[in-house]
Amino acid sequence: MKVVFLNVWSGGKLADALAAFLRQQAPSTDIFCFQEAYDAFPVLAAEALGADFTALPITKKIISMHTERFEQALFYKPGTVRLLDSAVVLGGATDTGGLGQYVHCEVGGRELHLCNVHGLPLPGHKRDTPERLAQSRGFLDFMAGKRGPRIIGGDFNLFPDTESIQLFSRAGYRDLVAEFQVPTTRNRLAWERFPDNPQKFADFVFIDPALALQKFAVIDNEISDHLPLLLEVDL
Repeated sequence: MKVVFLNVWSGGKLADALAAFLRQQAPSTDIFCFQEAYDAFPVLAAEALGADFTALPITKKIISMHTERFEQALFYKPGTVRLLDSAVVLGGATDTGGLGQYVHCEVGGRELHLCNVHGLPLPGHKRDTPERLAQSRGFLDFMAGKRGPRIIGGDFNLFPDTESIQLFSRAGYRDLVAEFQVPTTRNRLAWERFPDNPQKFADFVFIDPALALQKFAVIDNEISDHLPLLLEVDL
């Protein structure tokens, strides 16, 4: 089973390159987990991925000291993935955390629990805050009640050395970005906008140790200001 996690950058700013990447990955991918799936992106993805995929979008807006808009989309292949249940994690109107998109599915007769995450983007330092710590605990608490293999991935808007990220390893998950010594999950499209504060990380994939990992890769390309994270596992 193959899953791709990708923040598509404000609804897919680099539409042509992004669509080409999705077409290339579609034949071998079972689930795509997208963040910042705003505006025209759902149409772009549907056209690039074709009739083999079904879309599952969610949205949330926070209005507090600033407005934050979260739109995520999960595209799955019904030919290989049977959707059993879905839910929005931290989706309440009064939540200050980010947004999680949960699906309970069956692949090849085996069940899987998957959460597509987009963490709070502000403050932009990507360090711990009370809200970010509560956010990580919220995702972990939600997934803790699920029986069977679990995957949590996406754009956490955090650095690897934060307590908010370390919580996942302490809960027993394998941190694949750390394990594979990934040097960055961003590219120059991010760094050139903030030359005085280049941020190398934001995106992570955490998997249950019970999963048989076949492949993990962070693809160095320029289809977004984030790099795609590709995961292959045997259930």
